[in-house]
Amino acid sequence: MGVLQGVIGAAGQPVAAKISDVVGRVEMLIAAIVLYCIGTIVEASSKGIASYAGGVVIFQVGFTMYTIMIQVIVTDLSSLRGRLFASFIPPSPWLIQTWVSGNVSAHFVTDQGERGLWRWGLGMLAIITPGTSLS
Repeated sequence: MGVLQGVIGAAGQPVAAKISDVVGRVEMLIAAIVLYCIGTIVEASSKGIASYAGGVVIFQVGFTMYTIMIQVIVTDLSSLRGRLFASFIPPSPWLIQTWVSGNVSAHFVTDQGERGLWRWGLGMLAIITPGTSLS
């Protein structure tokens, strides 16, 4: 699945950028968020490897579209002088997530993991991502 994610991530960026020129940046960003959330929901609710792999593919398509659209929108809205600084703002939540995710995932895995609450650890992204994307 890691190889599949890498191929989709590499091949999907130019395709997403080209489609966004035709469809529109905002529309493409909304489609990316929807695919990201659907993929996360499919992963969290999967009962086997095949459905989990399907969720990974949908998630990765949405994630690739999301990251490239954020980069394109930042490039469109920033001046050449401030572009370097502006390019570091979109990935900043992942820096915070790195430090916080350990504590959150420990709650879902250690004492309650046997009841399937690990799915909420993954499924929370389907709730959090659209909310943070609005800001």
